Amino acid sequence: IYSSDELIRLDLCRRHLQALILSDIATPDGMYFDEAIVKGFPTSTSSRTTFHHFNQPSPPSRDWKLWSNAITIHFRAGHKSRKLKLPLGHWLQSIHQRHSIRPNYYNSSNRICYYHHDNPIQNPDDHPFKCVSFEDVQQVPLTAVPANHSAIHYSDAHQFKTKKTPKETSWTTYCKTLPSSTQETLSEVLELPDEDIIQLWH
Repeated sequence: IYSSDELIRLDLCRRHLQALILSDIATPDGMYFDEAIVKGFPTSTSSRTTFHHFNQPSPPSRDWKLWSNAITIHFRAGHKSRKLKLPLGHWLQSIHQRHSIRPNYYNSSNRICYYHHDNPIQNPDDHPFKCVSFEDVQQVPLTAVPANHSAIHYSDAHQFKTKKTPKETSWTTYCKTLPSSTQETLSEVLELPDEDIIQLWH
């Protein structure tokens, strides 16, 4: 249980990171934390939001310590683990509809790697796949999925760790896949129709 002051301090850290949801501070496969952004120092390989911008300077170290402890207690699989306690599920929106973009995407249908022009791939001619630069995520095919930056040089397409985007899904359908304890926590929200959920999101 956190006091009002602690909740405000946690929110200052969240705002500084421009984070809205857990996937904003996780790796594309939804299995691990992006430790750089969790610690308040996002890199060129971190997720970036295109939906909003909080004008929030970096909070003091005591707030970051509180933030780190909260992440560990509630979301880490273990005290020193990079893994999420509960891995994230499938993407619910196409890459063109999400509020954040990733520096790298991989399209298995044509074996092409897409990389943001601000984060170029080193030695692209030596890369096992064709590499294409993009400035806007709208230039990336909908069939592409976010790829871990560390996997961008792997020689086997199956090495790319990604979260798959289902063809169709809904909030209600997704929630039914959650553990019963989580469903119980979200019981009031689960009763809302998808249209109301969308309104809450906006």
